[in-house]
Parts: sequence; C-alpha cells; structure tokens
Amino acid sequence: MPLTKLFVYDVKTAAAQRLEFDDTADSNPVWSPDGRYIAFSKRNNLKVDIYQKPADGSRDAELLYSSDEPKFVSAWSPDGRYLLMQQRTGSADNANNLGVWLLPVNGDHTPRPVLSGNTSYWDASISPNGRWIAYTSNQASGIDVYVSSYPSLAGKWQVSFRGGEAAHWQRDSKALYYLGSGRDIVKAEITTDGAAF
Repeated sequence: MPLTKLFVYDVKTAAAQRLEFDDTADSNPVWSPDGRYIAFSKRNNLKVDIYQKPADGSRDAELLYSSDEPKFVSAWSPDGRYLLMQQRTGSADNANNLGVWLLPVNGDHTPRPVLSGNTSYWDASISPNGRWIAYTSNQASGIDVYVSSYPSLAGKWQVSFRGGEAAHWQRDSKALYYLGSGRDIVKAEITTDGAAF
C-alpha cells in the first residue's frame, strides 16, 4: 500500500512540491498562521508523532512531540504559539476517549489537556479572534460540532444537530464550515453577544 506523503500544491501554477521523502506515512497537515510552516503527524510503524517543517522545504522536519499514544494535529492557535492535537486522555476511567491538547511549538513541548472527560473531543480549532474554540464530540446522541468560549471554556453551544465534524473558521470568525452527515460542506453563520455565542 503506498505511503501518504506531504506535498505543497501551488494553486496558481498547479505545481506540486514533495516535502517528505522518508519511508513513513504523513497525515493531517495544517498551515501555521503566517504560512511559513506546516505541522503534521508522521506514522512510523505503529507510532504516530508530531512534526513541523518549513513550507518551502528548506529544512528537515523537526520533531515536536513523541509519545506512545497516537496523536493527530487539527489546527494552530491564531497566535502561532500552539498546536491543537487529539490523543487519548490516558485516564483510567476514560482510557479510550479522545481529548484535545495544546502543544507548545517553542520551548518545552509538553502538551496540556484542553477538552477531556466522559466523551471524546477532536478536530478542535480556535477562532481567528481567539475568543472561541470549535470541536467535534460524541457527547449527545451522535457526532456533532460544538463551540465553547476560549480560553475559559465557559458555555457550550451545539452548532450541528444531524451530524457534523471537522469544523473550520472563516477568517473573520463570523462563520464555521463543517462536514455534514452527508459529507456535504455546511456553513453556519455565527452571531455573538459578549460572552454568549
């Protein structure tokens, strides 16, 4: 089975540049806010770790975080200081549940949990204005998209009601785009009033 590898595709010239050439599988690439770096997950046999690499391919990929648990990147924070990733929570009561973690890009690469509990959380992204965090969860009767305030996590609002995942913010933070249950792309207009969503 062919390995998935990291490429950058130029939409103007239709040229594709391969960035990784080793014998591992690359997945979940996300651009840094300034467009200079790409963070991604790399699978080597059964181990999945998180790397970043300059988008121009000028340097080798840098290992940011390694552990025994598989982990996958979902987004950068708007200020470029953190990556949001998902991995199992590791708690005895909820060992198989996924949680969302913040991974510092610089300095000490020790992740800290952001969303975890009796259900799973994944596909998290922080709004460009830094006030909200969108995520996918199976906490109700199915898999849907939710939003909470950030960083306090006060309040919780359900965005999709018949299935949804993989939410991405509009640049002005006024809309969310997510995959609906029929694999169609759904746009949800966002209205906020202070701390209310």
